[in-house]
Amino acid sequence: MDIREVLQPGVTGGIARVKSTVPELLPQWRAGCHQVARALQARCGAEVPVGIARNFHSMQIEAFRPARTFHILLHAVLPFIAVADRLSWNANEYGDDAPIQGAFEPPFVMIPRALLEQRFDWEPWMAPLVDKSAAYDIGYWKPARVGDFVFNYYD
Repeated sequence: MDIREVLQPGVTGGIARVKSTVPELLPQWRAGCHQVARALQARCGAEVPVGIARNFHSMQIEAFRPARTFHILLHAVLPFIAVADRLSWNANEYGDDAPIQGAFEPPFVMIPRALLEQRFDWEPWMAPLVDKSAAYDIGYWKPARVGDFVFNYYD
């Protein structure tokens, strides 16, 4: 997977401007999260939905052996999934996606940690790949990494 596959209309969360299929996928996403928890002999913690300034859902997974807490993220508009070890309004810490491999089938798209952590510089060739709202958000917020604009807290 590379940056071209991530740059799509709605990538920064323009929910009102792009038709999202994610609401219909929420039950499948939750089932995948519970499947991950069972496979790790862990439990699902808090589920946090999309918010006013947050463009993703998250499900906390609490593993006991070895002790680890992480979050499975689902983008609000596109069926993108990722793992975050820590959530922060200005820089999520992305984690290893190995524990959730195989739990989510298409249409879900796993964005690997390496891509989320990749340095991001806006370039003119990217503009036709996203909608005007996403281009504006990226220009205004100036994300440092790919993950910073895909899973964000833009208002």
